[in-house]
Amino acid sequence: MFLGSPVKANALPVGHSHPKSQTSIDNSDTNKLQFDPRPAHAQHMPNYSDYVRNITINYNSFYTDSLPLSQLFAPANRHGIEWDHDYLEQPLSDKFLADINVTTITRQEAEKIQMETLGQYNNQNWFRERRVR
Repeated sequence: MFLGSPVKANALPVGHSHPKSQTSIDNSDTNKLQFDPRPAHAQHMPNYSDYVRNITINYNSFYTDSLPLSQLFAPANRHGIEWDHDYLEQPLSDKFLADINVTTITRQEAEKIQMETLGQYNNQNWFRERRVR
């Protein structure tokens, strides 16, 4: 039966000796207390945080499941993107909408879509068209 109370983290001894050996391990250097599973040559790499950020953002652009790590990074500034590319003939948002035929749809295409999506939620084409509109 255990009758003691847990030791508080701030009361843990920094240096200790193994009870079955005569050698003492000095952990007074706090860098030794941080666990880093990477090999020594991969630790403290310059721009490593940028590397992790890029991998995380690219993962989210290819896969639908989310990484908790991605919550650490702010989303892109959409207005900044629009204003940063002022050399284009039309804003990026307008180009995107035109490319997926949201703003450049003809009357014939609209009628065709209407006939293909009859039945709404019972029709898979309806869901596909609804995603872009």
